[in-house]
Amino acid sequence: MADAQSMTPFAAEAISALGYIKPGCEHLVSRLLILCVENHPKAVATSFRKHGSQITKAEKKALGIRANAFMSYDAVDMLTPRGLASPLEALETTLLRAVFSHFRAVKLATPIPAKHAEIRYDPPFKECGACWPLNKQRVDIAAATPFPLVGCFREACPLTYSVYIDYIGELVEQERGRR
Repeated sequence: MADAQSMTPFAAEAISALGYIKPGCEHLVSRLLILCVENHPKAVATSFRKHGSQITKAEKKALGIRANAFMSYDAVDMLTPRGLASPLEALETTLLRAVFSHFRAVKLATPIPAKHAEIRYDPPFKECGACWPLNKQRVDIAAATPFPLVGCFREACPLTYSVYIDYIGELVEQERGRR
């Protein structure tokens, strides 16, 4: 089970890269990120915004959000000026980016019980000029990163890695060993 400390690198990267959440909120975002392992970041962010003293309807109007939206003073206080431009999505997007990175890290840390195993890039969208050209290309497990690729245009990069096991290579090596 993940803890806040193990989630901190993912929270810190998302906060730094997106600029929606103020630096110094990494611990709080890390704690929320633990909930994102089993719940969608939108639900976690909404629940966070729901708790605590709510801003007034006039303050909501000034932020450009609907009167019935949940937005606590604590949630507003953690947002940067960039985050205030999209206050309902800022925390959600930050959590989504961080949880994708966490999922990639878990995949990379999972032992693969085969000698001839590699990781392949598995981007879900053709539109990304950084991720798609790597589609199905092999990458050494030690060289793979859990963080979004440089140049990916998505704020929350959904790139995944899939395990590739070269069964033929393993059989060839076994056959050569018998000679």
